Amino acid sequence: QVSSYWREGERVAIDFFAGEYGAQALKALKEEFHMRSLAGALDTRLPRRLVDYLAGRGLVQSGGRLAEPSHGELERVAASLSAFAVTPSGTEGWPTAEVTAGGIGTDG
Repeated sequence: QVSSYWREGERVAIDFFAGEYGAQALKALKEEFHMRSLAGALDTRLPRRLVDYLAGRGLVQSGGRLAEPSHGELERVAASLSAFAVTPSGTEGWPTAEVTAGGIGTDG
């Protein structure tokens, strides 16, 4: 429920490895999916549209094989994906809100 904490104009930091050590996670993907691209391997963990977005931003390679990048390159990618920051342009507003900050008063 990010909307309960986020305020307009603030950046949101996202850890795509959810607390896992990113470089180790990428190394495991490299071992299992060495013939795929990094984007192709990441889509086993993340939604494809998100992987396409990250590739479009140059954060993950969509070509080549995952066996090719050095450990240092994977460390850099892992660091980027562990601290990805975005500034949302807004919310969908009250009509689609599931929860409001502070809750809803239930007193008569």
